[in-house]
Amino acid sequence: MPDRLVGKIAAVTGAAAGIDQECPRVFRAEGTRSSAFTLQAPTLL
Repeated sequence: MPDRLVGKIAAVTGAAAGIDQECPRVFRAEGTRSSAFTLQAPTLL
C-alpha cells in the first residue's frame, strides 16, 4: 500500500513538472498555475 501511495505522489509531481515545462507562459500569464494543479490533482489520484 505505501508503494502505491508513493507512485501516486510521483505521478502528481511528474504531472506538475510536465505542466511547468510545457505551458509556463500560459500559467504565468494567468497566474493560475497552483489552482490548475489543484484541479488536476484529484483526477490523477
